[in-house]
Amino acid sequence: MRLLLATLILCVGCNAAPVQTAPPPVPPPIQGSGQTPAPPAAQPNAAASGPISVTDPGIKLACSADPTGASDSTCAIEAVIAYDLANPVGSALRPVYLPAGTYKISAAIYVPVNLRIYGDGKTATIIEQTNPTANTITAVPEKSPQQPNSWMSDGSISNMTLFSPLQHLYKGTFLELDDATGYHINNVELSDGGGRGLQTGGYTERLTSYDLSVNAVRWPIISLGNESRFYSTNINAPGEDGYGYCWSRNCVNGTFANPKAAVHAVIMPDNRVGAFYISGAAVLLMGGSIKSTWNEAGIETQAVFSSLISDYYIEGYPINGQPHENAALLMNGQAPWTTTTGPLTNGLIPVQSTDWFPNYINNPADIAAYHLGGGEYRILPSDYLAKSALPSIVPGLQRGQFENVMGVFSGDGAFHIQSRNWTGSTAPANTNWPTGSVIAQVQQGNYSTLKVEDSHLESIDAPGKGWTTGCNDATNPCAEAIIGTIPNGYTDDIHPSAAVQFDLDGFWGVCSQNEVTGEGCIKVSKAGSVEEIGFPNGTTANVIALPGATMTAAASAWTVTH
Repeated sequence: MRLLLATLILCVGCNAAPVQTAPPPVPPPIQGSGQTPAPPAAQPNAAASGPISVTDPGIKLACSADPTGASDSTCAIEAVIAYDLANPVGSALRPVYLPAGTYKISAAIYVPVNLRIYGDGKTATIIEQTNPTANTITAVPEKSPQQPNSWMSDGSISNMTLFSPLQHLYKGTFLELDDATGYHINNVELSDGGGRGLQTGGYTERLTSYDLSVNAVRWPIISLGNESRFYSTNINAPGEDGYGYCWSRNCVNGTFANPKAAVHAVIMPDNRVGAFYISGAAVLLMGGSIKSTWNEAGIETQAVFSSLISDYYIEGYPINGQPHENAALLMNGQAPWTTTTGPLTNGLIPVQSTDWFPNYINNPADIAAYHLGGGEYRILPSDYLAKSALPSIVPGLQRGQFENVMGVFSGDGAFHIQSRNWTGSTAPANTNWPTGSVIAQVQQGNYSTLKVEDSHLESIDAPGKGWTTGCNDATNPCAEAIIGTIPNGYTDDIHPSAAVQFDLDGFWGVCSQNEVTGEGCIKVSKAGSVEEIGFPNGTTANVIALPGATMTAAASAWTVTH
């Protein structure tokens, strides 16, 4: 149930009596946010002005919030937000306050992108999602006198934890920001789930985040938008839930490889995904930690422009000789792909998996409701063979033909096509794509240079006794950093530019002694460019050319300076 019109009726059949709690002052403005100072501590009745507490008995609603977590608080939180929208103070919405406690919900809470919602701290205020497929909080644009256009959101979420007791069975997104330009995140934890932590959609630019923690979530952060700023971001146990159920190429039914148990003891790199995925211009990641990288790479970038990663600690965390082969940094990496489980019908095509695609909106109804755009993808026949003119099993199609489209994946398990027959398509216009077709991401070019400075990039751990790896520079390269694209068999003709400058970063291991497993190595593929400036503590890192970026072309492919 999304934003409701305010209905002021007496509480009927409530499961818990309202708890009278006076809201504290609104948290002080985030530095540089431009928000107005916090109001004085003494406030008039919340029904007239000032912050609104979801447990305030002064606002009589159809249901009441239960901070003990015994009863469902979905209705109460929705009703308070609706009341706020219907009763603004002049042209302003009042902040919504959740006092210390656990608030159980069973549906996504939709909040306007210009609303400030806050609690008493990460360990004090907890919103607990019990619906396995719903988002916890979705921030959406609501055109109103308070927000006449998408550039005037400036809402925020502060001082709380979003959590699900369902752990790996929870497939929703903890915090989805749709067209939330200028939004702020301050002192928030997203914890324990098999979906996504933070996902941005539409045109979410100028996002500012301070002290965000994402713990034990399958895909922690996907940030798509220009000028986003992340300060002090900590990601713990990416790619697994709180009990160790994991997702990666090395996990079988949620269990990580174990040679003693004969469970997939050959460790493979998973170059499809990074725990912190960024795309956009002038993106800043300032201070943070990502560990361990057992299940996915540390940071992945796509289509970045003049961006900076500074003071990051990224570690594989060695234990009992277990090898770890995921990179600390992927710039482009391997484009994800999936197969279709039904034919294309009315712009919608069901797929085998939506797990690792960055353009994603959990509730399919929101795509049209809020006009949320997607990204560029390619549809190919199941018998695709690059440049082949042989007849395909798809009628009227050659095996080497494909169609480029724009679209977005969703929680209904489908790919929603928003525009067809894009530039570069070779298939006949509006091909009827059947079950079993392939959908692959079309990676975009990077412009200018990504700078990585003063960071500890130690993600690779070589195999100990009883373990082996599947590292192979041709198809499955392993390295502390991989710059450029990695073949996936479907978009291998695309080689977006990728340029990185490393400045005083720490790499452990001697690359010349570990070229296959990649300890201490930076590997560069076609269109990749690397510059290194200085090595702290006497550590060194070597640049290695992957197939297609030969050493004879090194002068034009990259520059290495010590």
